[in-house]
Amino acid sequence: MNHSIFPKLLITTLFIFFISMGFCASKSEDLFTVLSLHQKVTFIKKEGKLLAQLEVTEWVQCNSKTGELFRKAIYFDDESAIEDVKIDGRNQKYIVSNDLPQDGIFHNDTKMAYFDYNFGTNTKRPLELKYTKKYFDFKFIDLLRFVNNKYATNESNIVFVIPSWLDCKIKEFNFESNNIVKSKMVDDGDTTYTYTKKNIAAEGDFKSKPDFRKYEPHMLLLPYHMTIDKKKIDLLPSIDKLYAWYSSLAAQIGNDSKEVEAKAKELTEGLTKDEDKIKAIFYFIQDNIKYIAFEAGIMGFKPESCQNVYQKKFGDCKGMANLAKSMLVSLGYDARLTWLGTHDIPYDYSFPSMYVDNHMICTVLLNGKQIFIDATESESDLNTYADRIQGREVLIEDGPNYIKSKVPLQDSSMHRFIQNVQLKLEGTDLVGETTEQMKGNNKTRFSNFIKAISKKDKLDALKYYISQNDKNISVTSTQDDIHPEHDNDFSLNYKMSVSNQIIQVGKEKYVNIEFEQPLLSIEIEEGRNCAYDLDRKINATYITTFAIPDNHKVTYLPSSVELSNSDWQVKMSYELEGDKVIYKKSVHSNTTEISKDKLDEWKAFSTKLKAFYEDRLVIEEQ
Repeated sequence: MNHSIFPKLLITTLFIFFISMGFCASKSEDLFTVLSLHQKVTFIKKEGKLLAQLEVTEWVQCNSKTGELFRKAIYFDDESAIEDVKIDGRNQKYIVSNDLPQDGIFHNDTKMAYFDYNFGTNTKRPLELKYTKKYFDFKFIDLLRFVNNKYATNESNIVFVIPSWLDCKIKEFNFESNNIVKSKMVDDGDTTYTYTKKNIAAEGDFKSKPDFRKYEPHMLLLPYHMTIDKKKIDLLPSIDKLYAWYSSLAAQIGNDSKEVEAKAKELTEGLTKDEDKIKAIFYFIQDNIKYIAFEAGIMGFKPESCQNVYQKKFGDCKGMANLAKSMLVSLGYDARLTWLGTHDIPYDYSFPSMYVDNHMICTVLLNGKQIFIDATESESDLNTYADRIQGREVLIEDGPNYIKSKVPLQDSSMHRFIQNVQLKLEGTDLVGETTEQMKGNNKTRFSNFIKAISKKDKLDALKYYISQNDKNISVTSTQDDIHPEHDNDFSLNYKMSVSNQIIQVGKEKYVNIEFEQPLLSIEIEEGRNCAYDLDRKINATYITTFAIPDNHKVTYLPSSVELSNSDWQVKMSYELEGDKVIYKKSVHSNTTEISKDKLDEWKAFSTKLKAFYEDRLVIEEQ
């Protein structure tokens, strides 16, 4: 479930994907145009179950006179199959690649059928591509999108044929201002819905895009009931039925808690407070069970047994949540499995669909309070919730029933970062001492970074973290203990020397005391059609105090810059206080993104911010 805003606060991992949907040998997205894309969804009753199929017809034109290689990828999994792939009416052989890498997922059941087609020189005739995707369980029907590649599409049609015996709703998302034409036709009790969208631009290569579900028009199918031999059969008519399905999977876990019960007692021996006991279990799982995401068919929803996760020392979110529950229940606590969707998912529990959820945690009910435990958040403190789950609806198991609740929204001050720098001029270098204070999720991110470094490399890694590989910054000393502790804020202290920051012209010195440049990496591209995803809220304050050298006076201070709206409060300013210049940067966000309606405002601010960072204070020798 990533990009640099404050470079030292966010450690990112680069995932290289084997192939993307609609791939061609050239990097240009203009080589091909989809003239027409037609997708038709139909339903089938088979042995008392509801199945579905998607028939796709695609006409692709090559825009290059020299001819190009077109590669088509079609994705499926253990709950679906690809059949009847044809090019220009002829059966097409394809290669299947299994267990494709996905961002942050160790193993999944995604498969890809792909093939190559060579357009000849001066080929004017478009390619006709057809295939059928069959779903063995209606719950796994894909979200329907108007594009299935990265190329411009002249016209896209999505057709749903809802038979008379099926009660199925179509939920539309992000249709506003997208010029989608919808029609409805009833024939012999069957209802056909047709959605048409024209002139779809090629997918923009925008940085930090949110999940497509947040901005791209698409549809979610909600089959409620079907009728067989005049008997009405429930499918997923409500969230109650969705929970019943989840609960039935949880009932098949096969827990044997003897071994984990012994470990739980060992971990809590001598502890008397409930919170201390819960922490002991939570932190043990964090430190000793490796998180490995696993998404494969039904196992993407079914937790693994507590003994397997404990013995193997790894598990996915469901397995780790189940282990936490089992250990806490063995100590007499009311701990329960809990389903939720992270902030990437724009749906809530008004939609009875498995697409609402992508995560599992454990909830402890204690003295009228709900304590949420997400053991996948390594190094996180108890009651410190990641931005990705804050404010999200949850389903807490309650026997045949469930409790619908929400993970609390936490004020960003709980996750604050404060940097204090004391600088002075020595010769032609700036030298100083820095203290960085980290709370909550900021501390968690740093702790994960430093924990991943071997002991012998920690000092070098820390110097890199501080300098961001800037050759002008030399870290001359640092503290011995650089690993944050649970339940305490963390302070990082170091000294540094910075060269090449002074430009002297006669008696004037142009001094640069800006080394971080927060927010400058945010780039709002032309034509961007979606929000800029930051992945987290920000509450950061930087204060740099520059001691004016003897026999010098300040002759110029850069003007302040400020951005203030309902989501963001950013202010950066220089102030003269006696014999010191105080440089303050304050960044506070109430959201994890720059929303689409604020992109223009942010773009204008970025221009001012860049000019601000390029400016320098000026001191003059007397």
